[in-house]
Amino acid sequence: MESIVPKDEGASDVIIDPHAQRNFDAAWNFRQARLESKRHPSSLLSEYVTGIPLEDANLANRLIADKARLRKHYGLPDLSLRVSNPAQYIEILQQIAGANKIGINTTTEYPWKRNNVPLATGNCYDEKTKTIYLKTLQPTSLEHELIHALQDISGANLNIETMEYEAYVCNVNTKKLLDPDEHSDVLGVFWGQIGFVSLAGYYQEEGFVNPWGTKI
Repeated sequence: MESIVPKDEGASDVIIDPHAQRNFDAAWNFRQARLESKRHPSSLLSEYVTGIPLEDANLANRLIADKARLRKHYGLPDLSLRVSNPAQYIEILQQIAGANKIGINTTTEYPWKRNNVPLATGNCYDEKTKTIYLKTLQPTSLEHELIHALQDISGANLNIETMEYEAYVCNVNTKKLLDPDEHSDVLGVFWGQIGFVSLAGYYQEEGFVNPWGTKI
């Protein structure tokens, strides 16, 4: 397969699979849109994933609706249980993983690197082994990677941007999102985590050109 990295970027050839090619194409188009529009990358990312820019007042309601829909879709437990009984919350997530034949490994045997690049958080889901790897068994991290595992086994063939959006929006803070004093900060952190942590790390791990043109 030919390199997917545009020659005018001065990058060396990178050979990756068709799934990665599709993700790269989306990322590249997103980067070009940013260069042409001069808008903030978080706003472009928001519009790319949801169809709603960061500045639109309807975005909060969209995130809240997606949170409810996706938590139901993936069969996740009530979030109140994570506060009242985190151990039970983890147990339910483990049961969901077990029912779907998804392994959970909290040892350090995973190399914590992909293509010699350190993983953004150290937590990941390995599609080849159908196993979630975590440095520590924390409910939020486990749930995030479990969502990725369920995305994989569902065969939905989502792009990487949508996959990360789903995993993060399932835990967005609804109360703060509706608070006028907290609203902007919550959205900033939300899209920042998706764009500049998970996605930027993924693009780097896979040898992609960063779509925001920001040094990682």
